[in-house]
Amino acid sequence: MKFLKILHQDKKDLKALIVDGDGARATALTEVLLNCGYTATPVEDTMSAQMLVDSEPFDVMLVQEKLSSELGVDVVKSVRASHPD
Repeated sequence: MKFLKILHQDKKDLKALIVDGDGARATALTEVLLNCGYTATPVEDTMSAQMLVDSEPFDVMLVQEKLSSELGVDVVKSVRASHPD
C-alpha cells in the first residue's frame, strides 16, 4: 500500500529509480513514467543503482526480479540496509 500512497504524491516531487538489465525495457518504463509527470532514472546494474541511491534520494525503486549478477530483492535489501529512511 505504501507504493500506492507514494504514487499519489505530487508528481513533480516523486523520483523513481528503475533498475533493469534490459536497457530497452528500462528506457520504455522511464518514458511511461516521464509522460505521466514523474521523474524517473533508469540504470542497468546494481552498482549504478547503489551509487545513485548514495548520491540522491529516491521515493520508489522498480527493480527487475532477476538481474544478471544478483536478484532484485538483494538490491532492495542492500539499499534498505544503507538507507533505512
